[in-house]
Amino acid sequence: MGRAYNQDQRDRVKVLLEAGRDEEFIEKDTGVSDRTIRRWKMELERTGRIGKPPESRTGRHRVLNAEVETVSTTVVARGLACYCYQYGRVELS
Repeated sequence: MGRAYNQDQRDRVKVLLEAGRDEEFIEKDTGVSDRTIRRWKMELERTGRIGKPPESRTGRHRVLNAEVETVSTTVVARGLACYCYQYGRVELS
């Protein structure tokens, strides 16, 4: 596995790429390998960022806050009730 680059190096490479600097200059300025710079350049063009989003690095799953969970549950329950009413499965009170 290759070398791990810190966030400052990633940010600097992103700024230089967006400024239109060539890969050779970026490599000398940041110490990031030319192969990594090319890979990050393609990723930046494709996704608008370099590296994984911060939440994916923690290894934790996203958790809904209580309000969002309540609203989601209510919407699903209402949708199920409407479906059952429409197809004669249950009567709505």
